[in-house]
Amino acid sequence: MANKLAQLLQKARQQGFENGLYQGLQFGVNLTAIAFNHRYGFGDKRLTLIQGDVQKLVDEVVDVNDPAVTEEHIRYEMRRIRGENYEKSEREVMER
Repeated sequence: MANKLAQLLQKARQQGFENGLYQGLQFGVNLTAIAFNHRYGFGDKRLTLIQGDVQKLVDEVVDVNDPAVTEEHIRYEMRRIRGENYEKSEREVMER
């Protein structure tokens, strides 16, 4: 009985993580789409292309069973892309 309860709790926790992950991801994608529209005039066609790219990254990078792996992969890529500016922006976010 206790083992079954533990399994149910783990499953619920995992589902909650996945739901939160995808809701947060969609929120971030929507904000980015709005920013790209405001700054660069991106419309539906370009945003649809970017959405496909984001989905491909989600499929390749996100490990719902181990969030730490996902976070480390994203940090690695952001350091590669932004260099020291990424470290600075991370500190600024953490200070808020």
